[in-house]
Amino acid sequence: MIRRSPAEYYIKYLMLLPDKLSDADIVRTLREHQLDYPGASYLTKLRAGLRPPTPFRPLMASDVPSYRFLQRHRVHHLFFRNTYTFEALEMLTTPRSKELIESLILAEEPLMSICLRLRRFGVHVNPKSVEYYEHFFFNTSLVDHTELRALISIRVEDMAAGSNPDAETLVRYKAMQRALYNDPRYVAVNAVSPQIAAMRLQMRHGLMPNGDDRVVRHVAARGSGVHHAGAGSCVGGKRLEHHHS
Repeated sequence: MIRRSPAEYYIKYLMLLPDKLSDADIVRTLREHQLDYPGASYLTKLRAGLRPPTPFRPLMASDVPSYRFLQRHRVHHLFFRNTYTFEALEMLTTPRSKELIESLILAEEPLMSICLRLRRFGVHVNPKSVEYYEHFFFNTSLVDHTELRALISIRVEDMAAGSNPDAETLVRYKAMQRALYNDPRYVAVNAVSPQIAAMRLQMRHGLMPNGDDRVVRHVAARGSGVHHAGAGSCVGGKRLEHHHS
């Protein structure tokens, strides 16, 4: 059973908007941005746990009870945005940046290292922006490794959801299913080690690892099938930085 979503704080934000989005609205938004959630029962439970003060004015920083509620649920930076929030949102809506940052998070790269590697791909962001992205949209500390692997796969399986998917949808689904095995996020979450996952990501984009990756190159040279390691793999060592928003 998948218990939580890596995008839980973003989902809370959507639920607390004055627009009063329905669960169906939220699911559409999550699918549009390719963000992960366990299912309808999870959304129901999460919404039931949000009990804002009355009156609730989430867009007024001067309303102390409302602002403290947002802080307690760690979503205030989405309501009152700064430079780091805007950069994180830009990464979310830029497919190439989204793929890269999520792959590097799965490879357990430190924040500064993520920024340096992104720069090699032409993406220039502040480490704090990466921290915000991780906290709101891809918070892997909220799920275990098995749940994370399942959620990455569900991104494709969702295409065939429904009792009678049309022929065009099925064709796209089968193509995405084949492409999944080359998705760097799928590779990273199934890699023997985070270091090899990071190295494979760079090589996929035509970049050779830097001098610090010589040992990784040596290990990787012993076989190219490391991303099919299976259940014995482990994503651990969660960074502490993304617990602060």
